[in-house]
Amino acid sequence: MFAKLGWIRRLFYSKSYPAPKRVRLGIEALEDRFALSVNHAPIGADTTVITLEDTPYVFTASDFGFSDPGDTPANNFLAVKIATTPVSAMLNNNGMPVGAGMFVSLSDISAGNLVLTPMMNVNGPGATNFSFQVRDDGGTENGGVDLDPTARTMTVDVTPVNDAPSLMAFNPPDTDMGIDPVEIPYWAMFSPGGGIDESTQTATYTVTNVSNPSLFAAMPAVAPDGKLSYTLNLYASGSTTFDVKVQDSGGAANGGQDTSPVSTFTLVVRSRVTFRVNTVNDSNDANVQNSQPLDGRALDINNQTSLRAAVQEGNNFPAGTIVSINFTGMGTINLGTALPNLNRNFRITGLGSTFITIQRQSANAFRIFTMNAGTEVVIRDLTIANGAAAGVAPANSGGGILNGGRLEIYGVVFEGNSAELGGGIGNAAGAELLVYNSDLHSNSATNSGGGIFNNGQAWISSNTAIYVNEAQYGGGIFNFTGAQLTVNGGAQIYSNTATQRGGGIFNAGDLVMVDSTRVQLPILQVNLRL
Repeated sequence: MFAKLGWIRRLFYSKSYPAPKRVRLGIEALEDRFALSVNHAPIGADTTVITLEDTPYVFTASDFGFSDPGDTPANNFLAVKIATTPVSAMLNNNGMPVGAGMFVSLSDISAGNLVLTPMMNVNGPGATNFSFQVRDDGGTENGGVDLDPTARTMTVDVTPVNDAPSLMAFNPPDTDMGIDPVEIPYWAMFSPGGGIDESTQTATYTVTNVSNPSLFAAMPAVAPDGKLSYTLNLYASGSTTFDVKVQDSGGAANGGQDTSPVSTFTLVVRSRVTFRVNTVNDSNDANVQNSQPLDGRALDINNQTSLRAAVQEGNNFPAGTIVSINFTGMGTINLGTALPNLNRNFRITGLGSTFITIQRQSANAFRIFTMNAGTEVVIRDLTIANGAAAGVAPANSGGGILNGGRLEIYGVVFEGNSAELGGGIGNAAGAELLVYNSDLHSNSATNSGGGIFNNGQAWISSNTAIYVNEAQYGGGIFNFTGAQLTVNGGAQIYSNTATQRGGGIFNAGDLVMVDSTRVQLPILQVNLRL
């Protein structure tokens, strides 16, 4: 802008005096002397900065591309106005949020106080942005402009950084002994540590530090889909710990983490094995038949599991092993010869006394089951029939079962068994017998105890019925000298026959009857306690 110079002309020219013809002023130089300074707007620049995932970015003055080409000399960078705020990120100055329209001084920027923090797991090109206008120190006098009229864009690229995965699993279920491969689908679950960009990662599991490797023929391993697998050694039992970690496919670039912390798990291998009888054939274990070492599988030559094969294999497991025998189908098992004595802790479970029958099918006399001393056996839900015990004691005792250990019977029917002592059950000296909810009928003894001959400790309880049995002494039960017999409420002993004495019970030992026990008379009693 230039001042009007008409007054100067009037000073040297008027109507009263002729204008001097030789007077000349340097008008241009005078106009320059009166020029006024006006500030021109500075200019910022669109900028892209880069930070790592989950890492704040600290801005510097150069990030805003300040320049002032319209002024000579150029004015100085003074501040930044935040025009719009970022999405998926926080913009703070001195730890306080910066909103749209707020100014941030150059001194704060230079001090590292202007910080952008991307939201957790946000990453990628152009992950967030905001707009800004730079300000200079030229001021606004005489209509000057100190703020860039155009909002520039600050783009923030966030470089992905892999987050550590996590492993989710619990101790595997306790397992039984056996040599078949064990597989537990989806035992372990893998969770990527980051955002959606890591959701397609794959997992690799590593198992280390197995504390008891002697348990295994094939060590524990975890497949990419989380399936745990292992194979035990024959007859192995006990417990072990093992460590597992998972590694994802995201890598470790830019300080990323691709491996989870180690987790420790415990596996218990119980001293127990389970065989599932799936045939009524009375067949030997294939290894027994072929005179080969037993392998713990209980398979006959047709790859089926018979009751006999299960007993043969079960007896070969270490002492103290619980051998469970279950039945997968109904039918009658006709035994051609005596089963091997049970010398382990067997658990034999049928499908119901009307669905599973185990009986002697031979002209030769033999009992169905013999429990050795020191064993603990439980038999449930089946029928034991037509057993026959003969010979010199103890071969003459227990047509259906001779118990030398501890025997529990639940829901079992004894029918048509015979012996000299204990047509249905013979309970040897020192043995323990518990009978629950069972029937003993139509059994016979040529001497004593048509239903039961007790020379140890016996408890008859819970809806057990002993009826239509016969013997010379103790048609229902013979309780030998020194033996202990308890007959609890709910038990019924009736319609038994003794050709000599004790149609219901012949008691020469210690007899206890509890509650409303129904026992037929007469009872031949030596030590009867009521």
